[in-house]
Amino acid sequence: MALSEDITERKRAEQALRRSEAYLAEAHRLAKTGSWAYSPAAEKCIYWSAEMLRIFGLHQGSNLPDREEFLRLVHPEDRDRFNERIDKAFREKADFVQDYRIVLSDGTVRHIHGIGHPVLDETGNIIEYVGTDVDVTERKRAEEKLRRSEADLLEAQRLTHTCSWRHEVLSGKVTVSPEGSPMYGIEPEDDASIADFYFRRMHPKDRPEIEQAYAAALLGKTDFEADFRLVLPDGTIKNTRSIGHPVLDERGDVVEFVGASIDVTEHHRARAELEKALEEIRGLKDQLHDENVVLREQIDQAFMFEEIVGTSSGLQGVLSRLVKVAPTDSSVLVSGETGTGKELVARAIHKRSRRSQRAFVSVNCAALAPSLISSELFGHEKGAFTGAMQRRLGRFELANGGTIFLDEIGELMASLGGCSLVVQGFPSSQLAATT
Repeated sequence: MALSEDITERKRAEQALRRSEAYLAEAHRLAKTGSWAYSPAAEKCIYWSAEMLRIFGLHQGSNLPDREEFLRLVHPEDRDRFNERIDKAFREKADFVQDYRIVLSDGTVRHIHGIGHPVLDETGNIIEYVGTDVDVTERKRAEEKLRRSEADLLEAQRLTHTCSWRHEVLSGKVTVSPEGSPMYGIEPEDDASIADFYFRRMHPKDRPEIEQAYAAALLGKTDFEADFRLVLPDGTIKNTRSIGHPVLDERGDVVEFVGASIDVTEHHRARAELEKALEEIRGLKDQLHDENVVLREQIDQAFMFEEIVGTSSGLQGVLSRLVKVAPTDSSVLVSGETGTGKELVARAIHKRSRRSQRAFVSVNCAALAPSLISSELFGHEKGAFTGAMQRRLGRFELANGGTIFLDEIGELMASLGGCSLVVQGFPSSQLAATT
């Protein structure tokens, strides 16, 4: 005798169950979530999923830890708190949720978020606890990084006297970062959640213009930027710069304005002090210039011709005529015996002329060879004559804009002109000026 049974449906159900288990295992892997079961009576784990083993660094087929072994995996700083919370849940037959850290055999620390639920029999006694453990290490790291970033931002705002703010347009609610409290003088009892509070803190002369500018930015959906003064309850005045940017929804309506306010009081104060210092410097500079002019005039009066020493009436007459001719553009002829200081007179004329900042060129005419006079006085181009290897500037060109002094001009055969001349040695009995 034989019996045959159609088990197609059972096979399909088994296959569907295997697929479901595979899907669940893959979901656990992707979500880094492990499931478990624990027997309080035996004080040991009776089931760990594959992902649970992976989270705790155990291999498939490893012996499941009892309570003492499990506690050794928990971070020492979290162990007592973990133990107390588990005991409390067992006593109260209640769910538990807790975050703790584990330390793997290689020293790696992982953050775990655990959830447990008691399974009771018909008499109300605990049969087992079932639950899940989620590896939230990456989330904890991200949260820690975010906290550090927020701390860095708050510290940067404190150092730069800057506060960030947000104005929700529909509700009208305003929130500011902690640095906004000292900036706007916000006290615990103040209602600083509305925009009017911040407008009331503005200087009466600045408020109308700022309110109009902010309203225009809201209406035009444009950025807001303004400089204004704050008047705090204690009378302190602060210079502030505020900038804002509109945040739009999918329809293009303004949802909120976000921005920052900067306390630029020290900057304004420093700029005012700098401008005051510059004004003082300019005043001192003008005073120094005036004193320098007066001092120069006194020096000129006391030592008008410091290189020429003498008090005779004849010398005083020469010096008087020198003062008259020096400011002009006339050519001057100086005559006198050898050793009477004709070159000193020529230099004195140059020094007191409008050309005193330019060159004083002296030429000893008696020392010039007749064949070189033209070249020496007027220069030559390269190749102009035998031996002219390069271009040479003449003494007249060198003295352009200045003064040329022709010593012993009587030695020259031709008369010269075209620039201011101071000459000596010409046969004449007096100082003469010619145009």
